[in-house]
Amino acid sequence: MIVSWYVLVFASIVGSQMASAAPSVQLEIVNAVRTYDISTHLTKVTTKVELQNTDSKSAKEFLVAVESRFADNLSFINAFKDGAQDEALEVKEVDGSGRKMFKVTLSSALASGSTTKVSLYEVYRGLLVPYPKEIKQSEPQLIITTQNARFYSPYKSKSQTIIFKLTGPKIISYTKLEPNHVADKEIEYGPFENVPEHSVSDVTVHYDNNSPFLTITNLVRWVEVSHWGGNIAIEEAIQLQHSGAKLKGSFSRFDYMYMRSHEGIPSVKSYKTVLPAGAKNVYYRDEIGNISTSHMLELLDSVELEIRPRYPLFGGWETHYMLGYNLPSYQYLFSHGSQYVLKMRFVDHIFDDMSIDHVSVKIVLPEGASDIKLKVPYGFKQEADSLHYTFLDVTGRPIVTLSKDNLVEDHIQDFQLTYSFNSIYLLREPLMIITGLFVIFLSVIAFVRLDFSISIDNLAESKMRVAGAVEQIFSLENKRESLYSKLEDAVANYRKTKDADALASSRKGIEAELKDVKNQVEQLGKVIKEDNSDVAEKVSEVQRLEAVYSGHVNETAANAGKVVNQQITQEAFKRNEESLEQKKSETRAKINNLLAKL
Repeated sequence: MIVSWYVLVFASIVGSQMASAAPSVQLEIVNAVRTYDISTHLTKVTTKVELQNTDSKSAKEFLVAVESRFADNLSFINAFKDGAQDEALEVKEVDGSGRKMFKVTLSSALASGSTTKVSLYEVYRGLLVPYPKEIKQSEPQLIITTQNARFYSPYKSKSQTIIFKLTGPKIISYTKLEPNHVADKEIEYGPFENVPEHSVSDVTVHYDNNSPFLTITNLVRWVEVSHWGGNIAIEEAIQLQHSGAKLKGSFSRFDYMYMRSHEGIPSVKSYKTVLPAGAKNVYYRDEIGNISTSHMLELLDSVELEIRPRYPLFGGWETHYMLGYNLPSYQYLFSHGSQYVLKMRFVDHIFDDMSIDHVSVKIVLPEGASDIKLKVPYGFKQEADSLHYTFLDVTGRPIVTLSKDNLVEDHIQDFQLTYSFNSIYLLREPLMIITGLFVIFLSVIAFVRLDFSISIDNLAESKMRVAGAVEQIFSLENKRESLYSKLEDAVANYRKTKDADALASSRKGIEAELKDVKNQVEQLGKVIKEDNSDVAEKVSEVQRLEAVYSGHVNETAANAGKVVNQQITQEAFKRNEESLEQKKSETRAKINNLLAKL
């Protein structure tokens, strides 16, 4: 069971702080300058506040209020000491008795009568509404928004100024609340003097805004950690919608190609996604396949990927795609013994000023990971634990699933996940492969060597008996040919030594062996005849030719005796020998041909 101790601690802190949100120390706002940046599809509000402690006690904190009508649109809030954006102040939500309230803890206590300057940063989604809601392809996009021309605060203010930063100088209309001043891309209201707490005075601005109104309606982010290859695989399934003014009428590709070089078209043709510097093997695809219109640029500290959908996005149009890449684990995974810490971004950059309705982050850990603890820098919802199975997994890989709604680019922050993992588990998969191959080899050996047939195959056995007999005949024929060679050598030696007794002794032994070979071949021929008469006939023909060959050898021996006893001349012996050699060669060739046919 995954222990989300951070969630419990967060809940307990918030619960304790919500007991009371009433200002414990009397403060007063000396001056407040609140700037609404509505140049994109987000409302980014920066408020520079000068606070004065009018109480006799020192103040360690102050309260920030958000109007109830804007509470659901608030996506992010932060505070920092004015002029030091890297010095963030602690911000916690507290009970506001019907209002959304936050407590900001100062970096140092504010003494009685002293002043300090603090900057607040808020990001709202969905406050900029297209008006009209539908436009033609060639028309610009007009946006209308209603905001409070006062700094909504639980403290009184001596002076307040409200500034609206627009996309361009084209303003259709705006509320003429005095005093006001319009200059270039800004509308300034105020300064207003002696503003009471929780003051409200609405103003409406209707202006031209053709910035990309892109909203990620759903993001599923997979983070798969592999100890084997030292790799972290990232895959994001993104559903994207153009949330601006909807396209009225049909889309004309020809008109779009003609007008796309001009300003004033609220469509989205492409955008840049910034990936981590170590991103490799990047892919960008949808259900159809790989989208080849993308372009990637590797920089020193990041990788820029130009995302170009298959078609330009107009208001109300949607697209969905998958973006994946690999990261080296040594940049994000740290270890001490069997303890591991994964430190990565909860969400990453998809496009500038991104707006996300819902995100689900699924962190897949190695099989065997345990004692999982999680820490996220903001509130989230943790879903039920689950398992993920891939190749050679036995117990499954644990999945930590987190979800959150209403995110913006400022939520690109690191989460921290710790777990235990014994490195001995790395040997599991190689041992499984080795064992599997060993079992396969043993099975093949058993299958080849064992006879699994139920009935006896007489034909196969007959062929095997014939083949065995033929092999013996080949061996006997080799022996018989060797014996003839010995006999011919004995005859040649007799011509030299003229020792008749030695020839007779050698001849007697060789002829006895030849007779034994002949008898064995005849017996094998009888065995073969029972199974294959054709082969038996060939064996009989071999026996006949061997008898002819034996006659030629005996005739050679007789001629040798005549020449030794000077019954014929040497010339006559040579002529007879040449004739006999030719006959023996022809007979031996016939025998070999028959043996080859066996």
